[in-house]
Amino acid sequence: MTNSIEIIGLIAGGFTSIALFPQVVKLWRSRSTKDISVMMYALFCCGLALWIAYGILISSLPVILSNVVTLVFGAAVLTMKLVWEREEQGSGVEGSWIEGCGVEGRGASEGEANE
Repeated sequence: MTNSIEIIGLIAGGFTSIALFPQVVKLWRSRSTKDISVMMYALFCCGLALWIAYGILISSLPVILSNVVTLVFGAAVLTMKLVWEREEQGSGVEGSWIEGCGVEGRGASEGEANE
């Protein structure tokens, strides 16, 4: 019975893990990460790391393997986003990771300019 449960977990984890692969391929081919949210992928990767820790603590191979593979793909997307976005900005410090979160901010200079 336990082997059947483990097999179901491995298959489910396999499908979940490969779900990000098409996104990685699309980003790699297009080199466009314009619509990727940094915050979403940062939180996603943190959650996956915690799932891996949980899987280790409960000794669950399906939880560990599926989340390690998914973390590799998620980290690849996040890395492409951060590196290519910085390259597009000319390696400057302009633009903040918070902009990738969809959070709009107003600087003091903008507020002063409107007065």
